[in-house]
Amino acid sequence: MSGALRQTALYALATLVARAMPLVTLPLLTHALGPADYGRLEYLAVIAELGGLLAGGGLAAVVFRFATAGPEADRRRAAAEATGLAALLALAALALGLAALPLLPGLLPVAVSGPELAIVTGSFCLAAFVETPLAVLRAEGRVRLFTWLTILRALVQTAILAALLAAGAGVAGALSAALITSAALAAFLLADRARGGGVALPPSARFRAYLRFGLPMMAGGLVGFLQMAGDRWIVADHLGAEALAHYALAVKVAIVTAVLMRPYDMWWEANRMRLLTGEAGPGAARRALAIGFGLSALTGLAVALGGAALILWATPAAFHPAAGLVPLAAAAGACHAASAYAGARLYIRASGLPVLAVNAVCAAVTLALCLVAVPRWGLEGALAARLAGAALRIAAFALAARLVDDDSNLRAAKPDRTAALREFGSRLQPLREK
Repeated sequence: MSGALRQTALYALATLVARAMPLVTLPLLTHALGPADYGRLEYLAVIAELGGLLAGGGLAAVVFRFATAGPEADRRRAAAEATGLAALLALAALALGLAALPLLPGLLPVAVSGPELAIVTGSFCLAAFVETPLAVLRAEGRVRLFTWLTILRALVQTAILAALLAAGAGVAGALSAALITSAALAAFLLADRARGGGVALPPSARFRAYLRFGLPMMAGGLVGFLQMAGDRWIVADHLGAEALAHYALAVKVAIVTAVLMRPYDMWWEANRMRLLTGEAGPGAARRALAIGFGLSALTGLAVALGGAALILWATPAAFHPAAGLVPLAAAAGACHAASAYAGARLYIRASGLPVLAVNAVCAAVTLALCLVAVPRWGLEGALAARLAGAALRIAAFALAARLVDDDSNLRAAKPDRTAALREFGSRLQPLREK
């Protein structure tokens, strides 16, 4: 496990820098932009997040499913084809987004300009593309390069942002920093792929296989996005803006659980296929899963204990009611983190539909519980519904992993008893004839 520890440490360094830079830029943004401009920037950031999710097409998940185990030639081919599809999808999303630009300003509830929408469209298309070749770096074990690229991306984007804000570029400048950085990173990664495994488009059979896995994964991400927006809408509708602020603060602090888990999750994603198909040796998958469950519980406990103190220390008294909500929010975050390990085998099947089904059902149950619990029990009811939904996700993933049969790739990794009996019978046939 020494290699796993080294890679996890590198992922931790990349995560630390990437997460720290938004905190560094917050004073820059709030001093350079007024509340109205900052609100517009946040709205455009939500558009970028949703657009990037759709423009990515779940292809990073395709890399971890098809390019991390099996013969080297197959892995290299899958990496090249996923990168080619990512480039094609990003170009298609860019063309569609630019064609729709004249219509969008009149449809959005927040006043944004055409140039701002054009910048954010180009930014999320490029950001969606680079996720796939970055996933390829992780799949190939090039974790050191991935880490330095992630750190350099965060530092360069921050420097460009500071320069553009100092020049008075406003919201467009803040958006342009991400666009410029993503464009430079995309060019480097394309050059790296050209020198390495290349970039290709898959034939129809493999294209269908990638879609069968990647599109449900993308839809699952969209379900999570909608659930996150839905519970906030329910809280705001029943309890008002002040209660929503307390709820959102507690949930934001609880997200630290996911941040602390992220380095190990990144190692797990890149090695999941190899572990669960037995390529990493007997018992390796069981140990890795146990570590994942243990870290989920420990990080949740740490956030539950420390998150409330952080709110009391770092925020004005008006926000202190959120401190009492943190333990429930952290428990929900820990359950959500553990659920990916409970359903680990679903992520290595040929189809991503079982994962989508579990995510959709659990999101629907969570929102239904919120609708019932919030009017009766307020914010505690909302967080109890969130915790119940996360616990259900663990149970549903574990059950689905048991019920769904292994796909052909997994069967190939196991002894085929029927084939062995046929082989034994064929060897006995000459003796019978004699």
